[in-house]
Amino acid sequence: MKKVEEIKQKQQAKFIMNRLKKGKQLEKEEAISEVKKNIHLIKAPHAGETPDYNIHSYYYNIHSYYYNIHSK
Repeated sequence: MKKVEEIKQKQQAKFIMNRLKKGKQLEKEEAISEVKKNIHLIKAPHAGETPDYNIHSYYYNIHSYYYNIHSK
């Protein structure tokens, strides 16, 4: 009888764990669909776009800014 009880306990534990796995899976799917639906709230409008300036114009802007501050 002891062996039968052990088998029952293992089966019950496995059954409960499988039910919990399904709940976690459903929760994850709901979260993913919510993120897809509201991605505009998370992602910046211009994320992933490359800036339209090059390193020379960046250097020129810094240089002119520095010159304007220190020439006064």
